[in-house]
Amino acid sequence: IGTTVAAHVRAEFEGGPVFLDTREAGAPLVWTVGIQNPVVTEGLDEAVLSMRLGGKRLVTVPPSLAYKVSGYPIYVPRTTIRTSIDCLLLT
Repeated sequence: IGTTVAAHVRAEFEGGPVFLDTREAGAPLVWTVGIQNPVVTEGLDEAVLSMRLGGKRLVTVPPSLAYKVSGYPIYVPRTTIRTSIDCLLLT
């Protein structure tokens, strides 16, 4: 908890659309692990904690570690999320 992360993230709901692509948006996602963030799931927090700077990972986030409630823009509660992560910063 408290680790600052910058990563390019591409996330899509299982069987659904891509809802986050930071490369396409032109800027990485930056967040602090363990601090509530409307975009970052518990599964994403857990995945980056075991990564190294420059590491790349494909992660399947189960519903229990994904979005618990609907939210902006199109978060679907209790759905598996497939995520690719390219770790740019860990402090």
